[in-house]
Amino acid sequence: MNCMIIAFLAGVIGATYLPLLPLPDAMSGSLLWILVGLGFRSTRMLAIVCFGAVFALSHLQGALKTRWPAASNGDTVVIVGTISSLPAVAGGVSRFRFTIEDCQRCPAPTPEARQVRLSRRGDEAFEPGQRWRLSVRLYRPRGLVNPGLFDYQQWLLAAGVDATGYILVADYLGQGQGVLHHQARSWLRQQFSLIRQETSVDGLLVALGIGENSQISRQQWQVLSATGTNHLLIISGLHVSLVAALGLGVMQGLARILPIVRVLVVPTALLIALGYGLIAGMGLPVQRALVMFACGSLLLLLRRQVDWLDLWMLALLVVVVMNPLVGYNVGFYLSFGAVAMLLYGFGGRRRLVLQSRRQQWLIGLLRSQWLVGIGMAPLLLLLVAQFSGLSLIANLVAIPVISLLIVPLLLMTMMALLWSPELGRVPFSLAAHAMSALWRYLESLAAIDWVYYAGPPSVWLTLLAVCGVLIVMQPAGCLPRWPGIFLCLPLFFNTAPPLATGEVEITVLDVGQGLSVVVRGAQSHLLYDAGPAYSDRFNAGAQIVTPYLRQQGIRQLATFVVSHEDLDHAGGVGAVMARFGVGEFLQGEGANARPASRDCDTARRWTIDFVTFEIIAVAQSAQVSANNRSCILLIEARGFRILLPGDIEALTEVALLALAWQPIDVLIAPHHGSRSSSHPAFLNRLKPRMVVVSAGSGNRFKHPHAEVLARYHARDMQVFNTAVDGAITLRLGDTLEITSARKSRPRFWYD
Repeated sequence: MNCMIIAFLAGVIGATYLPLLPLPDAMSGSLLWILVGLGFRSTRMLAIVCFGAVFALSHLQGALKTRWPAASNGDTVVIVGTISSLPAVAGGVSRFRFTIEDCQRCPAPTPEARQVRLSRRGDEAFEPGQRWRLSVRLYRPRGLVNPGLFDYQQWLLAAGVDATGYILVADYLGQGQGVLHHQARSWLRQQFSLIRQETSVDGLLVALGIGENSQISRQQWQVLSATGTNHLLIISGLHVSLVAALGLGVMQGLARILPIVRVLVVPTALLIALGYGLIAGMGLPVQRALVMFACGSLLLLLRRQVDWLDLWMLALLVVVVMNPLVGYNVGFYLSFGAVAMLLYGFGGRRRLVLQSRRQQWLIGLLRSQWLVGIGMAPLLLLLVAQFSGLSLIANLVAIPVISLLIVPLLLMTMMALLWSPELGRVPFSLAAHAMSALWRYLESLAAIDWVYYAGPPSVWLTLLAVCGVLIVMQPAGCLPRWPGIFLCLPLFFNTAPPLATGEVEITVLDVGQGLSVVVRGAQSHLLYDAGPAYSDRFNAGAQIVTPYLRQQGIRQLATFVVSHEDLDHAGGVGAVMARFGVGEFLQGEGANARPASRDCDTARRWTIDFVTFEIIAVAQSAQVSANNRSCILLIEARGFRILLPGDIEALTEVALLALAWQPIDVLIAPHHGSRSSSHPAFLNRLKPRMVVVSAGSGNRFKHPHAEVLARYHARDMQVFNTAVDGAITLRLGDTLEITSARKSRPRFWYD
């Protein structure tokens, strides 16, 4: 049975990562073959794999049909519907899911119950279950695409979001029906706000209480990530298990007094766990724990023997059938993977007779942390690209404190709030004090910064490391454990492909409407601009540039160039400077002065590893704009020339014509392809073969401008645009190789 479940899951998850989806007719035709294949033992497993693939593909076809059409991107429409999630409020902006019931001026046909993700800056009090008439501007789901980094578009697809947008005008129509659990979560959040003590850990307590993490700051997420405790600050399966065990214990105690309620013990405990799961938001770990508890309860009621592996496999099957796109969620693999490691690690072990209960608990805690910490390392390096060496020390303290002290206090708080806010203030205050003490401990560990960052993800190295981990964690007396260590080592030494002396790799990252260019050499590296930072929720320096540099094995920047002060170029500078050592800092005039920085107003030229860098200066009046004073960088390697002109406009471009120019190979489009840049005379002199535009999809500036694109195409220049192609990588070696993130790793959700 388990083999058939594995075959079905392999078909489901494999199909969701196809570069293109097959036609519906081909899927329908394969059903007949599947039915025939199921009748023969030799083809049964293959038929089950195909059935899983068809099941997932049919679900995907339905999900893609409801997506907002690309031809209507940015259209303003009027929609009527219901708020179907708990709104996340951060920085004065509310974000929530909205179920459309009626749509005016929508492209026909409009599917019913289309799910959209909306945002609104303002003071409106949006609550779950409310009906609104909204004037909104909607866009087809889209995200930034950079090699090996988080794929927002994939996440939206898995979440069932058909469009994203923002609200222009909002009219309240009254209270609707449904989403009762989200309404309960909203009420609890309001009550928490009444009794909170305005401490730095309030957002952490809200996340532990109701699974709403929008109030956790970016700095707090960094501490959690550095200590490997992210999993504890969401409602985990462990918390659901504790609530279920508590409910079971209470009902068993009641059954001793009133034997008549004995038949209600397991169903009542299940209902208590389900209620807590709904309050917690029904995240993936919660779903997994609830399904395992429900299946185990059913088998107990039927007086069937419960095998933990069968229970795990059944839960895995149910979760995937409920949502075939769950394989896009990193939490799916981490949640089920952690439980699998515990089942494997504790299986085949005999308990020592001389151990007391306290010793058994302590040894079990130590062993479970060792098993999860070591066993999950390969998956963490593949999916999250980092592994905290301090996670074992952090979790040994954090798990008991959170699970046995803070979560029970929060449960007491929520029950007390049903009677009076004042009654809930005491346990909430105790939880806040405990969390504050724990947080100081975690911050002290995070300051050590003992985190290993993985190179480009490799499935084959991960599978090899998983085999090594299984050998290391096997019961004593089976096989030697030391070979497993050698199987794990290649994953920890996985780095970006090395470059020969004189070669250089230039990556124009997809940072939206902004610019950031990573120049990786054989020994030293340069960063030109750090992308935009629009709010605490989006800082390209922290969310894109830093992870990419770490993935490429870059720990030190020889040179950091900031072209000028505009937010779309310099917004992420602080985040990068806080995480990387910088040898030399160069800035264009107008950029905020920083320690040990030099201006780009003086021409200079230097060579590292046979790669030549040149700052090109041009005499201009002090009255010109900051754009026209951008730092202009020319890179030469292996006979190829790349020009990074920042945001210069026609005024500076014409002034540059006074210099002696040789033709260049690649031009990073000045000012993102603005109409005020890329002067015809400038293009005629430089004669670039390729142009790379760094712009945001559907940006309000209309970059790159149609006239500028026409100039490029009229001169037979090959144009790449990060808004269309994702990150663009140029490799300058014996030849000039250029690849785009969207095309080198195609996915059907990239359109």
